Amino acid sequence: MACARPCIICREFGGVMSNSRYGFSLAETLIALLMLSMAAMLMLRSSAANALVMAQTMKAASAVRFASEFSAWVNRGGHTVLGMSLDEALAQSDAHRVSCDDGGCSAEDGAWHYLSRWRERVFEAIPDAQIMICTDSVPVDKPTGWHCDAGGSAWVMKLGWRSGSVAAPAIVLELMPSA
Repeated sequence: MACARPCIICREFGGVMSNSRYGFSLAETLIALLMLSMAAMLMLRSSAANALVMAQTMKAASAVRFASEFSAWVNRGGHTVLGMSLDEALAQSDAHRVSCDDGGCSAEDGAWHYLSRWRERVFEAIPDAQIMICTDSVPVDKPTGWHCDAGGSAWVMKLGWRSGSVAAPAIVLELMPSA
């Protein structure tokens, strides 16, 4: 079929118009939009899941760092000048807040400063953290939860946070044999 009047389309196709249509039907467009929206939704779900995993990983890395730092302080004997057991000292660390930023502190004040500042940094990095120091007889490689055996043979730190419906310690670290 020849074009009735000259136009760009007619010239490009040799002056002959075909009966084929150009574009997509409504059904084809809707299917394409549906597939595109499903792909976008899957990407968003994947991104949200990755963000949750990343948050848990960051908490775990912080917990390991803080537990090792505290363990090193205990192994150096930093806690010995406090005049009480580790579990009592941790429970009272807020009441014994001492600032030693200027450097003029006694050994006891320095230990209280370290303990209260350490606890503060833990809660800054892991706002929903739970910290427990106790004597326990359960091996640290097989933790059973937050309870401790008072007749245990070692001082143990348990550090964790609520993750979904689970609130078990993420880190269980033996600090030193009990005295």
